Order: sequence, then C-alpha cells, then structure tokens
Amino acid sequence: SSSAYNVTVVVTNTGSSPVTVTAINVLYVNSSSLIGTNSSPTPSSVPAGQTVQLSGKISLTSSTTPAPGTPVIVQVVTQGGGYVDYQTTWP
Repeated sequence: SSSAYNVTVVVTNTGSSPVTVTAINVLYVNSSSLIGTNSSPTPSSVPAGQTVQLSGKISLTSSTTPAPGTPVIVQVVTQGGGYVDYQTTWP
C-alpha cells in the first residue's frame, strides 16, 4: 500500500486583491518532473494582505517516491496561472 503524504505551505498575499490557489505541486529539482499534486488545497483563497496556511493530501503520480532527503520543489499555482516555487527536501 502506498503511503499518504500531506503538504502544508504558508502563503503571504502581498497584493491588494485576493488570490485563489488552484494546486500545490511537488516536483523533482533536477528534472522538474511531477512527483505529486494536490488540486484542492484547503483553504483555497488567500485574502489580500494576509498570510494563510494551506494544506492537503498529495496524489502521487507514481508508486516510486523520492528517497528521504531528496531536494524537491513545492510549487503553489494560482488561478491566474502564476506560481511560486519553494525548494525543500522530501521527508
């Protein structure tokens, strides 16, 4: 049975209008290939000028997961198509 992985990110909206987060992706740093994704983070809206913690379960694209400590990118994707990348390591 495959393990369940959760992702938690803290997002600060420095703009003047709310931002809707449509997905949180986890990618390999070297190849940028997708390890897993969450397409319904909770909550999904970040009000203007506020900091919100988003979290959700990751749906893995493969039964093979990175070794612990592997560098990965957590990518927060917004409704307008923009995104922010943050590098961390696989647990």
